[in-house]
Amino acid sequence: PLLNDAGQVSAIIHQVSRVTELHQAEVAEQERQQRQAFLLKLSDALRTEPTEHAVAHRALALLLEQLGLDRCYTTTYYLDENRADLDYQLGNDTVPPLPNHFVLSDYPEALALTFTNTVVIEDDWERQGLSEAEQRNSQQLGMRALVAATLRKEHKPLWSLVAISARPRRWTPGEIALVEEVAERTWVALERVRAEQALRSTEQRLRALIENLPGAAVFIVNRELRYELAEGETLRQMGLGPADFLGRTVQELAPPELWPDYHKCFQVALAGRSFEYEHEQGGRAFSTRGAPLPGPGGTVEAVLAVSYDITERRRSEQVLRESEERLR
Repeated sequence: PLLNDAGQVSAIIHQVSRVTELHQAEVAEQERQQRQAFLLKLSDALRTEPTEHAVAHRALALLLEQLGLDRCYTTTYYLDENRADLDYQLGNDTVPPLPNHFVLSDYPEALALTFTNTVVIEDDWERQGLSEAEQRNSQQLGMRALVAATLRKEHKPLWSLVAISARPRRWTPGEIALVEEVAERTWVALERVRAEQALRSTEQRLRALIENLPGAAVFIVNRELRYELAEGETLRQMGLGPADFLGRTVQELAPPELWPDYHKCFQVALAGRSFEYEHEQGGRAFSTRGAPLPGPGGTVEAVLAVSYDITERRRSEQVLRESEERLR
């Protein structure tokens, strides 16, 4: 209030300050904090899921709830076959379930956008320049607004996560960033469970192979010459098991007089060549063959060694030599 000489209110001073940028910054910071909290929750949830199906559905369910979506799905592109597969989807009846497959040529504009950046559509029914087929397909599917975050490999679209609203929607930068982050983290989680499933399958095949190698012991040694696998009948006969080897180094377990030979053999394998080595230890004779194990990038990451107990063979050979000498 502005007072006059008599102490009465004669006017009001009204000051207006523009705080748009400050308000936008506060909203953006709130969105960032909420996004980080959600992504932490998402990562923790996906880490515990054991299968691809469980990972995908958990990610879609969390994103659906977080953004109040009507439907979301994941898509794998097969450009050479002119099709895209909807691998997983969740949603409500506002947007009915989408078909499991799309013909890519029915959506030429949308496909072209996936090559450049994340697709953001606020009202698909109002977009200009769509073909009649695209307009018809869009209205039949009931999708008004969407964000499609596509992961690209070698400049080709590979896999997308799509968030859908049945109503026009003005997506905020934070919401778009969230969909992109969820897509990346979901893909990483899917790759993890695929790798774990492949590893389990490989280990099962390897153990089946080991069980069918009588009189043998099988080892995998990494580049630090540390045991990652130790299985086989020979070890069991000697009263040994995986726990006696895993995590320990070759030098730690090798007899001192044999360590130089062991080290030389494993270095040969790590350099990309096979080796064969015979030696005696504890009154027994062994023949070991080793080969390099390449990793996904083609570089040698470990050594596979198969060791056979040839004690009886050595004895038989000695008996044969003695018999031939007596006969001679």
